[in-house]
Amino acid sequence: MPAMPRSWLITGYAMSAIGAMLFATKGIVVKLTYAHDVSVLALLALRMLLSTPVFVAVGIVEWRRRPVHERPGVKPLGAAAAVGMIGYHLSSWLDFEGLALLDAQSERLILFTYPFLVILFGRLIFKRPFAPHAVLGALMSYAGIAAMFGGAPARMTDDALTGAALVLTAAVSFALYQLFARELIVKCGAALFTAVAMSAAGVSLLAQFFLTHPVGELAVEASAWPLIVTLVLLGEPFGWPEALGTVLVLGGVGLFMLVDAARARRAAAP
Repeated sequence: MPAMPRSWLITGYAMSAIGAMLFATKGIVVKLTYAHDVSVLALLALRMLLSTPVFVAVGIVEWRRRPVHERPGVKPLGAAAAVGMIGYHLSSWLDFEGLALLDAQSERLILFTYPFLVILFGRLIFKRPFAPHAVLGALMSYAGIAAMFGGAPARMTDDALTGAALVLTAAVSFALYQLFARELIVKCGAALFTAVAMSAAGVSLLAQFFLTHPVGELAVEASAWPLIVTLVLLGEPFGWPEALGTVLVLGGVGLFMLVDAARARRAAAP
């Protein structure tokens, strides 16, 4: 297999970095939205009301575009729907519930450890070997979380610890999604898999909302919609424990990704 052109690698890393930054802002936006008295499920329901029709449309177009013999069967489609509900319904709900109790920076750092959970479950479920750099990266990241909480005992309230447990559970469910999604993407194709997974998650989450909440909760203030601002406006503390935790968590994830990328380049080289 020929090595990728350098320009492709640079573009891929740049897009990954931008994606990571956008991913990191989600907690900030959610926290600011909560200040407008929007409940967790109402916020998730609004999110799915906006996105589900798009994914349904993408799925229909992708399905009709394919020749009949290239369309996946009921079993992989059902599995894609189930995996989607784990990754985009259960994980999102747990994450947003955790954010209602925990500061955004702690939530992001805990959630960013999910790649190591993918490796752990890969070992437990599929007997994949542990790589030394992955173990080192995981130790760095979880040491960072310990430093953040241990260096500022005042932040270890019951609410914060409950929120941290919810976010860690969200990371577990998202790791399981990542693990099982790989094979299904091969069977269904990336576009169709994503459309089915997100559509199923949207339908199940909307069902949860409408069965447990009044429709009126979806009426939110107009100012709650365009919320993308900096961490400073949240008024959350950022001292040496937060700085050390951030460096260790992101350093651990970065180490894991860089070593993995280097191994992939060596494997692809002629």
